[in-house]
Amino acid sequence: MLTSTTTAPRPALDAFLACAELDELSDRRAALGALDAGDIAAIDAVLYHWSDLQAVANVLMYPELIARPQLVRHLLHALEDADHDYLALAAIVGLQPLGHGFFPEQHREQLAALLIARLPSARLAIAQRASVTLVSFLGADEVARVARFLDHPDDTVRHNVVVAIVAAVGVAAAGPLVRRTLAQGSLGADARASLVARAGELDALIAAGDPDRVRGSRLGAPLLAYLPNLADWPPAASR
Repeated sequence: MLTSTTTAPRPALDAFLACAELDELSDRRAALGALDAGDIAAIDAVLYHWSDLQAVANVLMYPELIARPQLVRHLLHALEDADHDYLALAAIVGLQPLGHGFFPEQHREQLAALLIARLPSARLAIAQRASVTLVSFLGADEVARVARFLDHPDDTVRHNVVVAIVAAVGVAAAGPLVRRTLAQGSLGADARASLVARAGELDALIAAGDPDRVRGSRLGAPLLAYLPNLADWPPAASR
């Protein structure tokens, strides 16, 4: 329920909520500083009404602006919003720096499941960004569910799935898993070539036995992907 307040939102918040250029959004966020009661009420109203898509997307990309008791509810709403999938993209981007330890295990599992569900998305930006964020959310028990995406048609997604598996279970377990995938014989040519290269990298890391080598290797970090503005995102009816 919204509560009334006599504190008017600051111009800095209005500028942040209306910002349509992602290249400017981080500066608009930095200009906000600490939120006052009017800011909090305005953000609550934006999320409650869920109608100003630009404002909702901007808030989702900086989820620390959302009141903690409501955070998971709004993130799940965005990730499940079939009519406005740009909001799913915004939530996926906002989730990336949070990862393990920020959420209770039950919520981490919910969010990880929704990220995995977005990997086969026809919207490549969503699939790629979901694979980036998954690196921070994938649990060891979920590795088997993402192994099939080692055959994803996009190399960024394939790479990030390997990175997520390494982060979840370590190179000693990731190496054999990738080798088993290669042995299946049903991979596409591009997927096979990229996995052969990554299997070699995993073998070298296993042989080195040095965790610092993993963090400094290509398999220690995901590949990022282009993030479009909302104005450049085709509406659902045109896809």
